[in-house]
Amino acid sequence: NSTFPNPHGYKAMGYSILGGCIASLPSVNVRPCLLNVNPPETRGAALTAANLLVALGRGIGPSCITLLGSGFGLSRQTAFNITLGGFWTIAAIQLLFLANTLPHDQDAMEANTLPHDQDAMEAELTRYAESAAASRKNSGNNLEDKNNDDEEGGGGGG
Repeated sequence: NSTFPNPHGYKAMGYSILGGCIASLPSVNVRPCLLNVNPPETRGAALTAANLLVALGRGIGPSCITLLGSGFGLSRQTAFNITLGGFWTIAAIQLLFLANTLPHDQDAMEANTLPHDQDAMEAELTRYAESAAASRKNSGNNLEDKNNDDEEGGGGGG
């Protein structure tokens, strides 16, 4: 159903490649969005739910095409076009909601995790400072012991 003079030409292939690249962007970017708006303890569950919905989509899409074809007597091409148009419209609406709510959710997530992160960082710095001080003290004791051994031994050979 192409209006191009040659549907197998370079122009048609260029549009197909460009459309495929653009179509793949939302699915790749949704997972990082989920990571940015969920606390660390619930990120696994959120990603599992997202993967479950992707798997359901792989089954629901072909089922809709089959139901439209057999139930309404539509051709396979028409059933594909209706299914793709319908699901892409739903996905576009959801992405518009995501674009509106994502910045607020990220800010809320940062506000909730920032105090915890600061406390954890301060505790880590305290542990590091204590271990560095203990290490310096131990190396200082080792130097004193070595100096004492040198003084007692007379620094000589046998």
